[in-house]
Amino acid sequence: MIEVLQPFIGKIRSITLDNGKEYAADKEVRTALGSKIYFAHPYSCWAQGLIENANGLIRQYLRRAKA
Repeated sequence: MIEVLQPFIGKIRSITLDNGKEYAADKEVRTALGSKIYFAHPYSCWAQGLIENANGLIRQYLRRAKA
């Protein structure tokens, strides 16, 4: 995550993640990118859908930006 988002340091103010184990290194991400990290509330099922949709849009944008 850090490697992918490094070109956007200074432009990313916050990142919202779900509560999966893959985000256990949130402190390292926060330090490396200089942004705030938020986690979705574990019992708000709608929040994860919003996060997944945003992640899909980010992936789509990054794919276009690299081309």
